[in-house]
Amino acid sequence: MEKQEVTFNQSDWSNEEKATTKKVTTTGILGQLFGWLLRAVLFVIATPFYIVIWTINFIKSLFGMFIMWIVGKVCLVVFSGLVEYFVMMIGLADKEMGTGWTMRLMDFLFKTNSQPAFFPYGAIEYRAIVIFALIIATFSTIYRDEL
Repeated sequence: MEKQEVTFNQSDWSNEEKATTKKVTTTGILGQLFGWLLRAVLFVIATPFYIVIWTINFIKSLFGMFIMWIVGKVCLVVFSGLVEYFVMMIGLADKEMGTGWTMRLMDFLFKTNSQPAFFPYGAIEYRAIVIFALIIATFSTIYRDEL
C-alpha cells in the first residue's frame, strides 16, 4: 500500500483561525452589559423629536384633508354631472326622469337649497377629517423599518 501525504498550506490555517476567534473589546462588553440602558436613553432622547415630527405631520395632513375633502366633493358632483349628461345624450332616460340627480347630490353635499356650505354636516365631516388626519400623520411619522 502506498502512503498518502496530506499537506496544509499556511493560508488555510490562518483563515480557519480568523473565522473561529472573536475580537473582544471594551465597547463589546459594555454593549452587552448596558445595551438595554443605551436603548432606553436613546428612546428618552428621541421621544420629543418624534412628538414634534408627529405634530408637524398632523398639521400638514389636516390641511391636506380639508382641501381633499372639498376637492373630492366637487369632483364627485362634476363626475355625476358628466354621467347624467351622457345618459341623457344616449337616450337611456327621459329628460323629465333623468335630470336632477346631480342637483340632488349637490344639494346633499353642499346644501345649496338654503345657503351654500362646504361642510353642511359639520360634526360628522369634521370628525371624519380629523380621524383620517390622525391616521395619515401616524403612518407618515413611523418609519418603515419600525413597522
